[in-house]
Amino acid sequence: MPGEEAAFLVEVFATLFDGRNARVEDGVRRVLGRGPRDFSDVVREAAADRAWKE
Repeated sequence: MPGEEAAFLVEVFATLFDGRNARVEDGVRRVLGRGPRDFSDVVREAAADRAWKE
């Protein structure tokens, strides 16, 4: 991997894991008017509704 790309990824991951994202916020509730949902529940529901048809 070129050094520039590696440096970029190091910066991205350092930002993601530096603690600024550690607390839970209420953005989903404020934007959608409901609480957040577990992603596995969303996928299970979509599969049951045949969202991915052949």
